[in-house]
Amino acid sequence: EMERIPFSLDEVLSNLGNIVAIKAEEKGLELFFNVRPDVPDALIGDPLRLGQIFINLVNNAVKFTEKGEIVVGVEIERQNEETVVLRCTVKDSGIGLTKEQQARLFQSFSQADGSHTRKYGGTGLGLAICKRLTEMMGGDIRAESEPGRGSSFIFTVSLGRGTEDVRERYVPAVDLRGMRTLVVDDNATARALFTKSLESFSFRVTAVPSGEAALEELRALSRGFAPPL
Repeated sequence: EMERIPFSLDEVLSNLGNIVAIKAEEKGLELFFNVRPDVPDALIGDPLRLGQIFINLVNNAVKFTEKGEIVVGVEIERQNEETVVLRCTVKDSGIGLTKEQQARLFQSFSQADGSHTRKYGGTGLGLAICKRLTEMMGGDIRAESEPGRGSSFIFTVSLGRGTEDVRERYVPAVDLRGMRTLVVDDNATARALFTKSLESFSFRVTAVPSGEAALEELRALSRGFAPPL
């Protein structure tokens, strides 16, 4: 039976990070969370079951990804005054799947390819459980993938709105608004997420992929403010 209790989405995702981050780090994978700013934190539903869906999907993503990244995304699909339907995505840069393999994904005790069972382990039951849980939460689940180009598992869940949103929104001081900021990261996804977050605080952002490029930006900035000779 599904519970219907108040919970914090941030706490569910924090717990997810605590569980899977070490596994991802051991494989040299980068794990990112991309929660849209308008997604409410205070919700009503079954946080344990929601967490199980995320954990199953992210563990699968770690298992079938040898290098690259995993991105967990959450956004609003639709909402009204009492309920919100969240669209959640777990995207990886792993081995990918053919159309035929995708058709068998959500069957109990079935993996996309028997050789995957020998190489990666597992029974294939996890995705069948995810499908059942999303249906019990008024949603559905599907996969988008191409061989060698990674996979995205997208699921929706219908949840009640909490009476109190506990997530604190950062509002910069007046003298910081519009401040120029420099983001330096060799991962394009990280640069995009940091840039989006900082821009939401009204900052003007420049993003570069390396320390060398960052130093060049600083030199150019310094030259731009240097007094004329």
